Amino acid sequence: MGFGSYFRDLRMEKRVTQKQIADVIKKKPMLVSNVENGKNGPFSDSDLKKIVTFLELSKEEERQLYKEAAKARGKLPQENIIKNDEAYYLLETLAKNELGRESLSQIIQMVEEQILC
Repeated sequence: MGFGSYFRDLRMEKRVTQKQIADVIKKKPMLVSNVENGKNGPFSDSDLKKIVTFLELSKEEERQLYKEAAKARGKLPQENIIKNDEAYYLLETLAKNELGRESLSQIIQMVEEQILC
């Protein structure tokens, strides 16, 4: 889908105009249009925080918004990793390739089970 498309759909679902978003982040409406059309990358994290608050997004919508932004930027959202020692350790271990494929599959299964509870 991509960040711009996801954001546009979310904004329209909330019945908010591009101008309203632009006013919240103190930018021009053309920037919002360019982001939605893929001409610009995602908003900055500080702007995303303002948008999340303004749109009163659910935790799932917020998580998806940040995930789409991270994918568009080509990197993980650092804030989530830096603030979570366990996540940082897990990624560090994976980067060192200390876990085999089977171990990684087990971790993914355990995480999915926890999320569904």
